[in-house]
Amino acid sequence: LVFNNIMKNSFFNIFTLFFLILNLIFSPSFSDIKSLFNDETLIISNFPESINSPGLIFEKLLDKSSLRVMYHHKNSLDEKLTLLINITNTSDKSVDFDIQYGLGGSSTDVVFAGHKSAKDFMHQLLVTPKAMSLPPKSTAVIIKHIIKPHEVSSGHVRVASREKNTLLVKMGVLDVAYPQLSMFKDIPQITSQFKVVEADKSSVSIVKEFDCVQKIDLLEIGGKPYIKDMIKNYELKGNYGLMYCVDLTLVNSELKPKEIKLFFFPKKDNAIDRGVLVIDDKIKEIGILTQKNEVVSMQEFYNTMLKPKESKEVSFVLFPQAGCYYPVDIIIKSDERLL
Repeated sequence: LVFNNIMKNSFFNIFTLFFLILNLIFSPSFSDIKSLFNDETLIISNFPESINSPGLIFEKLLDKSSLRVMYHHKNSLDEKLTLLINITNTSDKSVDFDIQYGLGGSSTDVVFAGHKSAKDFMHQLLVTPKAMSLPPKSTAVIIKHIIKPHEVSSGHVRVASREKNTLLVKMGVLDVAYPQLSMFKDIPQITSQFKVVEADKSSVSIVKEFDCVQKIDLLEIGGKPYIKDMIKNYELKGNYGLMYCVDLTLVNSELKPKEIKLFFFPKKDNAIDRGVLVIDDKIKEIGILTQKNEVVSMQEFYNTMLKPKESKEVSFVLFPQAGCYYPVDIIIKSDERLL
């Protein structure tokens, strides 16, 4: 029995080590992650934030390489609701697709729900996505997310496939007591309580250089130009869900070594902000930061020491997450006396 346990533990340790090595070898680079969003539809579902009845939120044919949806809703009823995302294969042959997702809540803490969803989704960008195959003319539920009474559920879901115009993605809120009435299609759309934003872009690239002689600089995440709904031309202030891919070149043109630090900085009055970044192939979480009564908290998330005349590239990915108050600033500084 002892020998068997040793063998089982040894096998488990070997398997775990093998899995970690594989993930290390095949860990996606910054360019790999950035390319995920080149041909993508981004849908944001947050209106209304408080749901008072079930219904169909949207249905959309996957006509690009991927579709990504970020949702954040509160259940204002006294009964639980269920948010569903399903996929229908409209073709006569099986279709393969990948799915990546992060779910937060149900929770009474709106900031926590949004952050949990963002963190789990960003983790999935660093590993191989879950692969699925859907038989012809069939439907599969890919997300089932409970929203308890007077709580918030937040989610971030990405579906990708090489087959375009064959997969129909449908999202709605279901009342488990009356499921047959929840995701209807026969009611005119004008009566629906849900209004989503189908954004005019899914990601933005920022290329910037900072020299130590500048001492301090910043770049804004979630600011103008705002993403717009492709049909209604409505602007979404804060750019929630928009993926920011930042290529930063750090330069020390001075004759002595200099340390450069990057900070996450809330900029709106009465703001409560968090964030999640993928930087150096790792996840970096930003804690709860606030700006209130002219008192601001900020968090350092990266630092490096540069020799004289040395330069260095640093790249990271992040997006404005649900439950927070974007825009925020990324502060770059080489002078400790500032701020």
